[in-house]
Amino acid sequence: MKNKRPNLSLDTLHAYAEILDKVGTYVYTKNILGEYTYANELVCKLFERSLDNVIGQTDIQLFGIESAARLKANDAKVMQAGQTIETTESLFIKALNQIRTFWAVKSPLKDDNGEINGLLGVSTDITHQVNLQKKASAQSTLLDSVLNNLEDFIGLKDNEQRYLYINQAGAKKLGTTVAEAIGKTDKAILENTVSSAFDRLERQSLDTMSKVAEEITVGEGVNKEFFWSVRIPLELEDGSPGVVGISSNVTELSRLKEDFKKLALTDSLTGISNRRHILDVAETELKRMHRWNETMAILVIDIDAFKTINDSYGHQMGDNAIIAITEACKNNIRDIDHFGRTGGDEFLVISPKCNRSEAELLAKRLQDAVNNIILKDNSGNYIRTTCSFGCVVSEPGDATFSHLLAEADIAMYESKSNGRNKITFT
Repeated sequence: MKNKRPNLSLDTLHAYAEILDKVGTYVYTKNILGEYTYANELVCKLFERSLDNVIGQTDIQLFGIESAARLKANDAKVMQAGQTIETTESLFIKALNQIRTFWAVKSPLKDDNGEINGLLGVSTDITHQVNLQKKASAQSTLLDSVLNNLEDFIGLKDNEQRYLYINQAGAKKLGTTVAEAIGKTDKAILENTVSSAFDRLERQSLDTMSKVAEEITVGEGVNKEFFWSVRIPLELEDGSPGVVGISSNVTELSRLKEDFKKLALTDSLTGISNRRHILDVAETELKRMHRWNETMAILVIDIDAFKTINDSYGHQMGDNAIIAITEACKNNIRDIDHFGRTGGDEFLVISPKCNRSEAELLAKRLQDAVNNIILKDNSGNYIRTTCSFGCVVSEPGDATFSHLLAEADIAMYESKSNGRNKITFT
């Protein structure tokens, strides 16, 4: 049979007053009318009153009206129903002009006849903990709101790469909901279609416990997307390793970078290599030919009487001539050849692994293609274009590219001097 806790009388509690003044909790008693019959030193300090000025007072005199009403309801459960209750009480303290929160345990007190004649209250001030909890909750709500309104894919995973957290953008990208994603891996959610690059990046971060970042490509063709993906390792609450993943869709930025790169390397009018790019390619190709003990052909092409075309028919017709010549030449060079525009009316063809006889055939093929171009002005008049060609073929290891280009230029000017629409080799 369980021992019952003995009923404590008010006299007994008062005898313990000196001890109760030393404890770190608020201890007090009330009679059946709700008047304080005892308060330890901590309670007196809370009310900023002496014990004599607490004894006989009611809650309405020590707390705000709303707080007193809540206390009266709780006290009734103890003194009328005879219950011992444990509850949280947020109370306005008049003396401090502030709200404090307490964890309160209240038990009924009985007289010698077993009749309830009051209550014993023991309360602990948990204001600081409650405020911290509210602050943490507010910060969590704010953080969650921020993360869920970002377009970035953000997730937290454990050492087995299972989601502990994922924002809404991330869940949407995976084709699921936040609730469905928690506890699962990408592989489980996407049924083996997830890019292995993301898994590899996470595993690398977890294994090395270091931050890793990489641009990852997902999909192909028109559906191809680019993500800047960062993985940051951390220690979870249980001490095990975890990893935070942040993936930003940088598809538009990557395409802009490619566009800028293309603009830096290509001629805006024709779309072929610009002067800087074709010269860089030529230097590289010549070095390669030297290593392989091969020859390379260099063809300088200059449009004949281009100034006359511009002056007589306008710059638009000049642009049309340049575009037409570009297309004619592009269609008559090999896949391994390089073609670029080096000036307003000048082009350069670099033909690796090309000897003298092959270069002569190439030059003649380009000349015929250009001669077959027929342009028409706004009045319906036909305009024919021609080009002068200067050609040189390198010998294995015998010259720098700048020297070869200068020789090809001299040969091109010789073609012009000999009546234009000519092919001259050095």
